[in-house]
Amino acid sequence: MRRSRTIAVSIATLLSQLVVAQDLHRHFSKEVSLISDNDNYLVQKRDGYYTNGFFLSLQHVATKNKHPQEKVIMRYELGQLIFNPYKYSITDPEKMDRPFAGYLFVKANRSRFFQNGSNLQYNLSVGVLGKASGAEQTQRIYHNIINIYPVEGWGYQLKNELGLNLGAQYTYPLSGELRSQQFIDLHAIGRGSLGNTFTNAVAGLMLRIGVLEKAEQSVAWNSRLHNSDPDYFHTHELFAFYQPEGMLQLYNATLQGGAFLKDKGPVTADIEPWLYQHRVGIMYAARRTSAVLAIVHRTKEARHMRRAENYGSIQLSYRFKS
Repeated sequence: MRRSRTIAVSIATLLSQLVVAQDLHRHFSKEVSLISDNDNYLVQKRDGYYTNGFFLSLQHVATKNKHPQEKVIMRYELGQLIFNPYKYSITDPEKMDRPFAGYLFVKANRSRFFQNGSNLQYNLSVGVLGKASGAEQTQRIYHNIINIYPVEGWGYQLKNELGLNLGAQYTYPLSGELRSQQFIDLHAIGRGSLGNTFTNAVAGLMLRIGVLEKAEQSVAWNSRLHNSDPDYFHTHELFAFYQPEGMLQLYNATLQGGAFLKDKGPVTADIEPWLYQHRVGIMYAARRTSAVLAIVHRTKEARHMRRAENYGSIQLSYRFKS
Protein backbone atom coordinates (compact mmCIF):
# COMPACT_ATOMS: atom_id res chain seq x y z
CA MET A 1 0.00 0.00 0.00
CA ARG A 2 2.81 2.39 0.96
CA ARG A 3 4.64 1.60 -2.27
CA SER A 4 1.48 2.30 -4.30
CA ARG A 5 1.07 5.65 -2.57
CA THR A 6 4.70 6.51 -3.34
CA ILE A 7 4.23 5.65 -7.02
CA ALA A 8 1.01 7.69 -7.16
CA VAL A 9 2.71 10.69 -5.56
CA SER A 10 5.63 10.39 -8.00
CA ILE A 11 3.31 10.26 -11.00
CA ALA A 12 1.32 13.25 -9.71
CA THR A 13 4.54 15.20 -9.15
CA LEU A 14 5.79 14.36 -12.66
CA LEU A 15 2.51 15.42 -14.25
CA SER A 16 2.55 18.65 -12.28
CA GLN A 17 6.09 19.37 -13.45
CA LEU A 18 5.11 18.69 -17.06
CA VAL A 19 2.16 21.06 -16.84
CA VAL A 20 4.33 23.77 -15.31
CA ALA A 21 7.04 23.22 -17.93
CA GLN A 22 4.48 23.43 -20.72
CA ASP A 23 3.06 26.63 -19.24
CA LEU A 24 6.54 28.18 -19.16
CA HIS A 25 6.89 27.85 -22.93
CA ARG A 26 6.59 31.26 -24.50
CA HIS A 27 6.83 30.17 -28.11
CA PHE A 28 4.37 28.54 -30.48
CA SER A 29 5.21 27.53 -34.02
CA LYS A 30 1.72 27.30 -35.56
CA GLU A 31 -1.35 29.52 -35.70
CA VAL A 32 -4.91 29.30 -36.98
CA SER A 33 -6.77 32.54 -37.76
CA LEU A 34 -10.31 33.52 -38.68
CA ILE A 35 -11.18 36.89 -40.24
CA SER A 36 -14.73 38.10 -40.80
CA ASP A 37 -15.54 41.32 -42.69
CA ASN A 38 -19.10 42.62 -42.81
CA ASP A 39 -20.78 45.99 -43.36
CA ASN A 40 -23.48 45.09 -40.80
CA TYR A 41 -20.84 45.20 -38.04
CA LEU A 42 -21.10 49.00 -38.25
CA VAL A 43 -24.91 48.97 -37.80
CA GLN A 44 -25.41 51.10 -40.91
CA LYS A 45 -28.86 49.65 -41.66
CA ARG A 46 -27.85 49.07 -45.26
CA ASP A 47 -26.30 46.15 -47.13
CA GLY A 48 -24.23 46.68 -50.24
CA TYR A 49 -20.91 46.75 -52.09
CA TYR A 50 -18.28 44.65 -50.25
CA THR A 51 -20.85 43.13 -47.95
CA ASN A 52 -19.07 40.07 -46.55
CA GLY A 53 -15.64 38.46 -46.43
CA PHE A 54 -14.59 35.25 -44.73
CA PHE A 55 -10.98 34.04 -44.40
CA LEU A 56 -9.62 30.95 -42.63
CA SER A 57 -5.86 30.47 -42.49
CA LEU A 58 -3.18 28.21 -41.05
CA GLN A 59 0.40 29.37 -40.74
CA HIS A 60 3.64 28.02 -39.37
CA VAL A 61 7.31 28.90 -39.01
CA ALA A 62 9.28 27.46 -41.92
CA THR A 63 11.60 24.73 -40.63
CA LYS A 64 14.16 25.14 -43.41
CA ASN A 65 15.68 28.61 -43.28
CA LYS A 66 19.04 29.40 -44.88
CA HIS A 67 19.33 32.52 -42.72
CA PRO A 68 18.74 31.51 -39.05
CA GLN A 69 18.49 35.13 -37.88
CA GLU A 70 15.73 35.92 -40.39
CA LYS A 71 12.36 34.35 -39.71
CA VAL A 72 10.19 32.84 -42.47
CA ILE A 73 6.48 32.12 -42.03
CA MET A 74 4.26 30.18 -44.44
CA ARG A 75 0.50 30.80 -44.53
CA TYR A 76 -2.27 28.90 -46.32
CA GLU A 77 -5.64 30.58 -46.64
CA LEU A 78 -9.18 29.84 -47.80
CA GLY A 79 -11.30 32.92 -48.46
CA GLN A 80 -14.56 34.15 -49.95
CA LEU A 81 -15.56 37.69 -51.00
CA ILE A 82 -19.18 38.77 -51.61
CA PHE A 83 -20.31 41.93 -53.40
CA ASN A 84 -23.77 43.48 -54.00
CA PRO A 85 -25.02 46.69 -55.62
CA TYR A 86 -25.78 49.66 -53.36
CA LYS A 87 -29.11 48.17 -52.22
CA TYR A 88 -29.91 44.54 -51.45
CA SER A 89 -33.46 44.69 -52.92
CA ILE A 90 -32.52 45.78 -56.46
CA THR A 91 -33.77 43.45 -59.19
CA ASP A 92 -33.60 45.90 -62.12
CA PRO A 93 -30.18 45.56 -63.83
CA GLU A 94 -30.42 49.15 -65.07
CA LYS A 95 -30.26 50.36 -61.47
CA MET A 96 -27.35 48.20 -60.38
CA ASP A 97 -24.31 50.45 -59.82
CA ARG A 98 -22.04 47.42 -59.50
CA PRO A 99 -22.67 43.71 -60.22
CA PHE A 100 -23.57 40.94 -57.82
CA ALA A 101 -20.33 38.99 -57.55
CA GLY A 102 -18.53 36.39 -55.47
CA TYR A 103 -14.95 35.18 -55.42
CA LEU A 104 -13.76 31.98 -53.71
CA PHE A 105 -10.03 31.30 -53.50
CA VAL A 106 -7.12 29.48 -51.88
CA LYS A 107 -3.80 31.23 -51.31
CA ALA A 108 -0.25 30.29 -50.30
CA ASN A 109 1.85 33.10 -48.80
CA ARG A 110 5.54 33.25 -47.79
CA SER A 111 6.60 35.99 -45.38
CA ARG A 112 10.24 36.75 -44.58
CA PHE A 113 11.39 39.10 -41.80
CA PHE A 114 14.80 40.74 -42.10
CA GLN A 115 17.19 41.95 -39.40
CA ASN A 116 16.57 45.61 -40.28
CA GLY A 117 12.88 45.27 -39.34
CA SER A 118 11.55 45.01 -42.89
CA ASN A 119 9.25 42.29 -44.19
CA LEU A 120 8.79 40.79 -47.66
CA GLN A 121 5.76 38.70 -48.58
CA TYR A 122 4.73 37.07 -51.82
CA ASN A 123 1.83 34.81 -52.62
CA LEU A 124 0.02 32.78 -55.23
CA SER A 125 -3.76 32.40 -55.24
CA VAL A 126 -6.18 30.36 -57.33
CA GLY A 127 -9.90 31.01 -57.24
CA VAL A 128 -13.19 31.13 -59.07
CA LEU A 129 -15.41 34.09 -59.89
CA GLY A 130 -19.17 33.86 -60.41
CA LYS A 131 -21.85 31.37 -59.43
CA ALA A 132 -19.25 28.66 -58.77
CA SER A 133 -17.91 30.77 -55.87
CA GLY A 134 -20.98 29.89 -53.77
CA ALA A 135 -21.44 33.54 -52.74
CA GLU A 136 -25.20 33.51 -53.34
CA GLN A 137 -25.68 30.43 -51.15
CA THR A 138 -23.44 31.82 -48.41
CA GLN A 139 -25.37 35.08 -48.26
CA ARG A 140 -28.77 33.38 -48.25
CA ILE A 141 -27.73 30.98 -45.46
CA TYR A 142 -26.25 33.82 -43.40
CA HIS A 143 -29.37 35.97 -43.78
CA ASN A 144 -31.58 33.03 -42.83
CA ILE A 145 -29.51 32.38 -39.70
CA ILE A 146 -29.78 35.98 -38.47
CA ASN A 147 -33.39 36.19 -39.70
CA ILE A 148 -33.16 39.22 -42.00
CA TYR A 149 -34.34 40.03 -45.53
CA PRO A 150 -33.56 37.74 -48.48
CA VAL A 151 -31.30 39.30 -51.13
CA GLU A 152 -32.72 39.23 -54.64
CA GLY A 153 -30.89 39.94 -57.87
CA TRP A 154 -28.33 37.14 -57.81
CA GLY A 155 -29.68 36.01 -61.19
CA TYR A 156 -27.69 38.93 -62.63
CA GLN A 157 -24.35 37.93 -61.12
CA LEU A 158 -21.12 37.70 -63.12
CA LYS A 159 -20.25 34.63 -65.17
CA ASN A 160 -17.83 31.95 -63.93
CA GLU A 161 -14.11 32.31 -64.54
CA LEU A 162 -11.05 30.66 -63.01
CA GLY A 163 -8.67 33.18 -61.46
CA LEU A 164 -4.89 33.05 -61.05
CA ASN A 165 -3.15 35.88 -59.19
CA LEU A 166 0.35 36.70 -57.95
CA GLY A 167 0.86 39.15 -55.10
CA ALA A 168 3.68 40.76 -53.14
CA GLN A 169 4.06 43.15 -50.20
CA TYR A 170 7.05 44.93 -48.67
CA THR A 171 7.05 46.89 -45.40
CA TYR A 172 9.86 49.03 -44.03
CA PRO A 173 10.19 50.71 -40.60
CA LEU A 174 10.44 54.48 -41.08
CA SER A 175 10.90 55.07 -37.36
CA GLY A 176 13.97 52.85 -37.17
CA GLU A 177 14.21 49.20 -36.19
CA LEU A 178 12.35 48.47 -32.95
CA ARG A 179 15.25 47.32 -30.77
CA SER A 180 14.37 49.31 -27.66
CA GLN A 181 11.08 49.73 -25.89
CA GLN A 182 8.92 52.45 -27.45
CA PHE A 183 5.23 53.17 -27.73
CA ILE A 184 4.96 54.54 -31.26
CA ASP A 185 6.32 53.57 -34.68
CA LEU A 186 5.64 54.04 -38.37
CA HIS A 187 6.02 51.61 -41.29
CA ALA A 188 5.81 52.19 -45.05
CA ILE A 189 3.84 49.61 -47.02
CA GLY A 190 4.00 48.74 -50.72
CA ARG A 191 1.75 46.05 -52.16
CA GLY A 192 0.75 44.79 -55.59
CA SER A 193 -1.31 42.12 -57.33
CA LEU A 194 -1.08 40.78 -60.88
CA GLY A 195 -3.65 38.41 -62.40
CA ASN A 196 -6.90 38.03 -64.26
CA THR A 197 -8.95 38.72 -61.10
CA PHE A 198 -7.09 41.64 -59.51
CA THR A 199 -4.31 43.80 -60.94
CA ASN A 200 -3.36 46.80 -58.81
CA ALA A 201 -0.63 48.64 -56.92
CA VAL A 202 -0.95 50.01 -53.36
CA ALA A 203 1.16 52.39 -51.26
CA GLY A 204 0.44 53.20 -47.64
CA LEU A 205 1.57 53.64 -44.04
CA MET A 206 0.91 51.96 -40.71
CA LEU A 207 1.08 54.01 -37.53
CA ARG A 208 1.06 52.06 -34.24
CA ILE A 209 0.64 53.58 -30.77
CA GLY A 210 0.67 51.52 -27.57
CA VAL A 211 2.46 48.47 -26.17
CA LEU A 212 4.40 47.29 -29.22
CA GLU A 213 6.60 44.44 -30.38
CA LYS A 214 8.98 44.61 -33.30
CA ALA A 215 7.60 43.58 -36.69
CA GLU A 216 9.10 40.09 -36.62
CA GLN A 217 6.98 39.11 -33.61
CA SER A 218 3.92 41.36 -33.78
CA VAL A 219 0.23 40.68 -34.29
CA ALA A 220 0.30 43.48 -36.90
CA TRP A 221 2.15 41.14 -39.27
CA ASN A 222 0.79 37.85 -37.92
CA SER A 223 4.34 37.03 -36.84
CA ARG A 224 4.03 35.91 -33.20
CA LEU A 225 5.35 32.46 -34.12
CA HIS A 226 8.74 31.04 -33.13
CA ASN A 227 10.70 27.80 -33.04
CA SER A 228 12.35 28.84 -29.75
CA ASP A 229 11.58 31.27 -26.93
CA PRO A 230 11.58 34.82 -28.37
CA ASP A 231 13.22 37.86 -26.83
CA TYR A 232 9.97 39.68 -26.07
CA PHE A 233 9.87 43.22 -24.78
CA HIS A 234 6.31 42.47 -23.64
CA THR A 235 4.49 39.13 -23.53
CA HIS A 236 1.35 41.08 -24.46
CA GLU A 237 0.65 43.65 -27.15
CA LEU A 238 -2.08 46.27 -27.08
CA PHE A 239 -2.06 49.17 -29.49
CA ALA A 240 -4.20 51.40 -31.69
CA PHE A 241 -3.31 51.63 -35.36
CA TYR A 242 -4.08 53.80 -38.36
CA GLN A 243 -3.39 52.55 -41.89
CA PRO A 244 -4.08 54.92 -44.83
CA GLU A 245 -3.54 53.55 -48.35
CA GLY A 246 -3.82 54.71 -51.94
CA MET A 247 -4.46 52.28 -54.80
CA LEU A 248 -3.98 52.36 -58.55
CA GLN A 249 -6.54 49.88 -59.86
CA LEU A 250 -5.91 48.41 -63.31
CA TYR A 251 -8.30 45.45 -63.32
CA ASN A 252 -10.97 44.16 -60.95
CA ALA A 253 -12.93 41.15 -62.18
CA THR A 254 -15.55 41.52 -59.42
CA LEU A 255 -16.57 44.73 -61.22
CA GLN A 256 -15.57 44.15 -64.85
CA GLY A 257 -16.20 40.42 -65.12
CA GLY A 258 -13.81 37.68 -66.18
CA ALA A 259 -10.84 39.01 -68.15
CA PHE A 260 -10.97 36.19 -70.73
CA LEU A 261 -14.74 36.02 -71.14
CA LYS A 262 -16.67 37.53 -74.02
CA ASP A 263 -19.95 37.20 -72.13
CA LYS A 264 -18.95 38.54 -68.73
CA GLY A 265 -22.50 38.70 -67.36
CA PRO A 266 -25.64 40.86 -67.60
CA VAL A 267 -24.18 43.64 -65.40
CA THR A 268 -20.61 44.98 -65.27
CA ALA A 269 -19.09 48.27 -64.09
CA ASP A 270 -16.17 50.48 -65.09
CA ILE A 271 -13.46 50.73 -62.46
CA GLU A 272 -12.35 53.92 -60.74
CA PRO A 273 -8.57 53.91 -61.37
CA TRP A 274 -7.63 55.72 -58.16
CA LEU A 275 -9.11 54.91 -54.79
CA TYR A 276 -8.21 55.44 -51.15
CA GLN A 277 -8.72 53.38 -48.03
CA HIS A 278 -8.41 54.19 -44.34
CA ARG A 279 -8.21 51.41 -41.75
CA VAL A 280 -8.29 52.20 -38.04
CA GLY A 281 -8.65 49.95 -35.01
CA ILE A 282 -7.11 48.08 -32.09
CA MET A 283 -4.87 45.01 -31.95
CA TYR A 284 -4.28 42.80 -28.92
CA ALA A 285 -2.09 39.73 -28.46
CA ALA A 286 -1.29 37.41 -25.57
CA ARG A 287 0.91 34.31 -25.63
CA ARG A 288 -1.59 32.06 -27.40
CA THR A 289 -4.29 34.37 -28.69
CA SER A 290 -4.71 37.53 -30.77
CA ALA A 291 -7.62 39.77 -31.70
CA VAL A 292 -7.96 42.61 -34.20
CA LEU A 293 -10.93 44.97 -34.44
CA ALA A 294 -10.95 47.44 -37.34
CA ILE A 295 -13.17 49.88 -39.19
CA VAL A 296 -12.48 50.37 -42.90
CA HIS A 297 -13.50 53.29 -45.11
CA ARG A 298 -12.97 52.90 -48.86
CA THR A 299 -13.74 55.32 -51.67
CA LYS A 300 -15.71 54.25 -54.75
CA GLU A 301 -14.25 51.26 -56.61
CA ALA A 302 -16.48 51.80 -59.67
CA ARG A 303 -17.18 55.08 -61.46
CA HIS A 304 -20.96 54.94 -61.09
CA MET A 305 -21.16 53.68 -57.52
CA ARG A 306 -23.47 55.93 -55.50
CA ARG A 307 -21.31 56.23 -52.42
CA ALA A 308 -18.12 55.22 -50.66
CA GLU A 309 -18.24 52.12 -48.47
CA ASN A 310 -17.60 51.28 -44.83
CA TYR A 311 -17.33 47.92 -43.11
CA GLY A 312 -16.05 46.29 -39.94
CA SER A 313 -13.40 43.59 -39.63
CA ILE A 314 -12.80 41.07 -36.84
CA GLN A 315 -9.79 38.75 -36.61
CA LEU A 316 -9.25 36.03 -34.00
CA SER A 317 -6.12 33.86 -33.84
CA TYR A 318 -4.91 30.94 -31.74
CA ARG A 319 -1.32 29.69 -31.56
CA PHE A 320 -0.17 26.20 -30.67
CA LYS A 321 2.63 23.63 -30.88
CA SER A 322 2.08 20.31 -32.63
